[in-house]
Amino acid sequence: MASRKSTFALPMLLLGITFAPLVKANSFSFIGTFQQDDNVQLFGFTVAAPSAVTVETWSYGGGVDALGQTIPRGGFAPVLSLFSSSGTLIDFTVAGSCPPGNLDVVTGLCGDASLTGTLGSGSYLLAVTEYFNIPNGLNLADGFLESGAGNFTGPLLCGVQGGFLDVACNQRNGNFELDIVGASTASAVPEPASVLLFAFALMGFAATVFTKSARETPHA
Repeated sequence: MASRKSTFALPMLLLGITFAPLVKANSFSFIGTFQQDDNVQLFGFTVAAPSAVTVETWSYGGGVDALGQTIPRGGFAPVLSLFSSSGTLIDFTVAGSCPPGNLDVVTGLCGDASLTGTLGSGSYLLAVTEYFNIPNGLNLADGFLESGAGNFTGPLLCGVQGGFLDVACNQRNGNFELDIVGASTASAVPEPASVLLFAFALMGFAATVFTKSARETPHA
């Protein structure tokens, strides 16, 4: 499986994705399920001051996430794409980062993805997609390469019908787990009518959070 560890057309198929967010101080974990290969799940997060931020998955090979939860192997190989709040692509990484990810004990492949680096204060968008469904341009509005293709991994990678197959044609499932570590706030984007509208809302939310934080800073 291609390895790339990175440092730092709409409509997209967000419907049908289920997820459960969990939170610890500056660490956010999300567990979800795709219904088909071309699903896209967006997450918004804010950074109050320049700091190191890591986003990574644990669902292909399994492991222990940022909250100490044991995540089973078996999920699809993800792609992580990072955008500014205005939708400009900052970076993306395909599956294949081991470490920090773990080898799948059955397939022997490294299929989880990771991005890490120092981000300036502000608001960001992160997209989780399945391997090969990479950004289709330099802006979120350009969509993703396989948008509208449904279950593309079977025909594209293996010459058969079906979804959630990896590059070696191993059958996977639609589960994913995502950690966002080092952010001030983070949440899943709830099936927006417009991603760009959400971006503007996120910017306003971030300003509110920063103002509230400044007012509530404890004094010794």
